[in-house]
Amino acid sequence: MSVILVSLSDTFDQWRKKTNDISLIIGDIDYMISNESTVIRAVNENFNNIGDLDSLRTQLKDNLVNSINEIDLHTDTNFISIGNLSSLTTLDKSSLVNAINELDGDIGDLDSLNTNNTSNIVSAINEVDLNTDNVVNSIGNLSNLTTTEKGTIVGSINEVDLHTDLNKIDIGNLPSLITTTKINLVASSNEIKTQANTNTHDIGDMNLNTVSTDLTEAINEVHTTTLGIGNLSSLSTDSKTYIVSAINEVDSHSDINTSNIGDMTSLDTDDKTSIVNAINESIELSVAFAIALG
Repeated sequence: MSVILVSLSDTFDQWRKKTNDISLIIGDIDYMISNESTVIRAVNENFNNIGDLDSLRTQLKDNLVNSINEIDLHTDTNFISIGNLSSLTTLDKSSLVNAINELDGDIGDLDSLNTNNTSNIVSAINEVDLNTDNVVNSIGNLSNLTTTEKGTIVGSINEVDLHTDLNKIDIGNLPSLITTTKINLVASSNEIKTQANTNTHDIGDMNLNTVSTDLTEAINEVHTTTLGIGNLSSLSTDSKTYIVSAINEVDSHSDINTSNIGDMTSLDTDDKTSIVNAINESIELSVAFAIALG
């Protein structure tokens, strides 16, 4: 629409019409929302309120509509990225700020973290994850556990604890051990092993003359055999502690008696097999000689 201008050649009626057209284009000033008294001032007021379009942060700065449409597009994109606030699992769903503040309150003070890195949750979690990986590597594969429960460390430990309690019942009270060391079974077993090694040295080679090659069974075999020996305390020898000692004592007496008796082969009797037989032969000869003499 071209600019309406009144020229000097216009008739009064043309002037009237152009003036009315200008009024219609401007409109009724009573409907103007601005408090300004003229259209120019109202337009300037709006311009000042709108501000400099070049200062807009949008990419489009040529007019407010394009700029607002750009913002609207970004808003739609953000809305899709943000999602529906009602789907938040926080108690406060009124806005993202309130929801985030609620989460921040639940997270607590980062400086109170026991991790070395307390700058942010991600770094702290990554540190924990790394430590967990190291622990897992140290622990090993749970599926390789010999326990029935392999799902968790706690479950497996509880199973071992139960077995330990049962073993304690079967093992008995450690202070009741007759070993010097009573602190644990390993120490006590080591003491027994040391004593066993000493006993093995004292016992000697297991080349036994018994039928059984097991020491306990061999001793039982010897004991069964020696039951027919009788009570050592009933021996008439001075030594009654061992059979060997008693036999040695008898052997010593025999040696003395043999020395006193002399050599059996030197007997003048025909029977030299024993003193008794030789004496009996001598008695028979004496009786025969007595009879012969009358």
